[in-house]
Amino acid sequence: MKCFVSRDPTILCKAFCVFVRPILEFSSVIWNPGFKVDIDEIESVQKRFTRACLPHLAYAERLAQLNLLTLETRRVMTDLVLLQTVKW
Repeated sequence: MKCFVSRDPTILCKAFCVFVRPILEFSSVIWNPGFKVDIDEIESVQKRFTRACLPHLAYAERLAQLNLLTLETRRVMTDLVLLQTVKW
């Protein structure tokens, strides 16, 4: 957040999706956590970012406002895409 002069949520959201989210989702099919504690810890990164952009809203409302999905949902979608492309 310190690197950006603008506080426009759409610009910050694009920067998050380009710079941070790929790190959080790299090889998620292999290391996808199963424990709620681990899922919450990974999700806390996105929660902290969205709180910095829109502090007055709840997490679900911030995601809707920024047009984002939870990281857990994105990992599930990635797993489903992988299973769909695997030829049994």
